[in-house]
Amino acid sequence: MDGVNITIWSPYRPASGTVRGLALGVPLTGARNVEGVMTGVLGAGVDGRFTGVGIAPIGVGAGGRMKGLLAGGVGVGTGGDLEGIALGAVGAGAGGDARGVVLGGIGAGVGGRLTGLAAGMIGVGARRIHGGVVTAGVLRIAEGGSFRGVSLNAAGSHIKGTQHGLVIGLINYARRVDGLQVGLLNIIGDAKQHPVMPLVNWQD
Repeated sequence: MDGVNITIWSPYRPASGTVRGLALGVPLTGARNVEGVMTGVLGAGVDGRFTGVGIAPIGVGAGGRMKGLLAGGVGVGTGGDLEGIALGAVGAGAGGDARGVVLGGIGAGVGGRLTGLAAGMIGVGARRIHGGVVTAGVLRIAEGGSFRGVSLNAAGSHIKGTQHGLVIGLINYARRVDGLQVGLLNIIGDAKQHPVMPLVNWQD
């Protein structure tokens, strides 16, 4: 479909076809793939990939890759990779890798590697992060993962891998550190010297 596709009610499942242009749904819209602008009175989603601008009062989602500007009144999510800017009033995340800006009102999460900026009120989590993190909660890095960059976390950080760079928070933990921890209490799991330090900690 090239042009404007208006869905009165919900699309059939499984969705099929590709929309290039405007996909508008009352109350929902979707297709197998969409390239362009996608919006619905309630939500918008694709089973495959989406490229463009997706905005909906409740949520925007995809089963595959999403690329562009994405905003949902509740959330934005994809089972695949995410590239661009994702804004969710409650949450935003990707099952694969993410590159760009991921902002969730409560939290932001990435199943793989996040390259860019992530922010969430309660927390931010990923297997690997290269970039910056801001949260009033906790930065979480999965087992065997890594953080590389600068992170400001009011509650602290819990890195079950390697920290490269600067982490600032109330209570910070990392298995290995190649950088600096700054906080009330700083813990390095593999450190042989000063594994626990107030205010500042590093690994020799």
